[in-house]
Amino acid sequence: MACSTSGTSSRRCRVPISFQSFGLFHLTEDQATPYDKALALQAHLRTFTYDLNVGKGHSEDALRTFLFETKRGYCEQFSGAFAAMARSVGLPARVAIGFSPGAQDPNDLNLYRVRGVHAHAWPEVYLGEYGWVPFEPTPGRGPPRADQW
Repeated sequence: MACSTSGTSSRRCRVPISFQSFGLFHLTEDQATPYDKALALQAHLRTFTYDLNVGKGHSEDALRTFLFETKRGYCEQFSGAFAAMARSVGLPARVAIGFSPGAQDPNDLNLYRVRGVHAHAWPEVYLGEYGWVPFEPTPGRGPPRADQW
């Protein structure tokens, strides 16, 4: 499936050739829209286990291990895997990195303390007229500020 780059860089569609043989197309083949495809990928990854005690690594081997063996990781593995999977089914995707709102200071309700523990990574898919849309494949996490919806 071709990745549409209308309105975005073609580098948001690249995926290693070896990744194309991972056999993940079945996760989205019955989905009618790009949004539905992204939701199917998100739902699949949310069946995995959140675990901060996994080995580091960003190689194709680390991705393969995450997707097919351990199925354990933290936001870095989940967002990277989602982006690669999305690209492999033709969706332009990228990984965003930022912070959650942090912790409210009990002594000053207008002050939030943001520390490294509040760092987070999440994938975004380019959906034409809607632009970059965030997704959250990491189990137990929601999009930033989702608790206010």
